[in-house]
Amino acid sequence: MVRRRRRRQSRSGFNLLGLVFVGAVVLKLATSLAIPLLPGLAALAGLLVLLSAFSGDDGGSSAKAPRHRQLEELDRLGGHAFEQAVAGIMGRLGYQTTVTPGSGDMGVDVIACRGNRRIAVQVKRYSSPVGRRAVADAVAGMAPHRCNEAMVVTNSTFSQAAVQLAQLHGCTLINRNALAAWLRQAR
Repeated sequence: MVRRRRRRQSRSGFNLLGLVFVGAVVLKLATSLAIPLLPGLAALAGLLVLLSAFSGDDGGSSAKAPRHRQLEELDRLGGHAFEQAVAGIMGRLGYQTTVTPGSGDMGVDVIACRGNRRIAVQVKRYSSPVGRRAVADAVAGMAPHRCNEAMVVTNSTFSQAAVQLAQLHGCTLINRNALAAWLRQAR
């Protein structure tokens, strides 16, 4: 007799999509108000909502749905919140990460370290293919941040020119499919 494990049902009255919606609304509202403290708080709230999405409680839905939903949630984040989310995912993959300040980052959004690897990471949340400039920024940002590798992470795809430049400079490209694989590994 084969026993099937029951999926844990959410005990909370909120479902994940509701939390994501509320977090996105708070983030959008706070960043549009131009009040200095609110964008940081909203980014934190958005990040907490995103982290709850990675917690493994999918409210009893199918096994495939959480990964797809997580990518859709990443698509809705603002630029800085997306950088924070990528740093969090890389952290769960064993990297020590630091998100650089928004201005003066020299094209590097996250610095990820593991072992003797120090990676300058350019993060792009785009709906269209990422171009070669993102690769150039990541490669150029290696020296000022004392990195020995460059990487570009996106929720989209890369243009052919970006792929060619990355191959020329040994820059790692993480597209939407690779990001989905990271989400599976980061469980």
